Amino acid sequence: RSGWHRRLHMARVLLVVPCFNEAERLRGEDFVRATLAGHELHFHFVDDGSSDATAERLAALVAREPSRVSFRRLPRNQGKGSAVQVGLAASHGAVCGFIDADGDIDPTTVSNHLIGPLYDVLAEEVDKAKQLAENTGKPWAGRAIIVGDQDLKFSVLVDVMYTAGRAEFTD
Repeated sequence: RSGWHRRLHMARVLLVVPCFNEAERLRGEDFVRATLAGHELHFHFVDDGSSDATAERLAALVAREPSRVSFRRLPRNQGKGSAVQVGLAASHGAVCGFIDADGDIDPTTVSNHLIGPLYDVLAEEVDKAKQLAENTGKPWAGRAIIVGDQDLKFSVLVDVMYTAGRAEFTD
């Protein structure tokens, strides 16, 4: 495998978790138990101006797992998109994605559903594109295109595109 593939498989992975009034639904234990074999998995929660006890629940989660969990509280609700952007700004060179706090996707299974297959597809496509560039004498442009079918959730496509854009594509 290429150097890109090796670096990506030893990545610091940051999943942003936007939250708004999630104190009752937030299953902090699920995030603490979540792992990603061969990677450093971190969660950055963004409390989007919640009026319930979300901030207190997140502070307790950070106190329990400070090396893997962080959070920021926004003073007022700015919407999910803004919360995700604020979280992604805290990425510091990590491969990023986001996951909702509501439990729709169990964080303990994220490697099976999103991250693991994404790495494999990206690595394979990048290797193909590099080989094609080498065979045609063109420079490697650092681009890979991934196409999904009608069952692909839009949020997954956004995660794939963002992660691909953040990955290191050079040896």
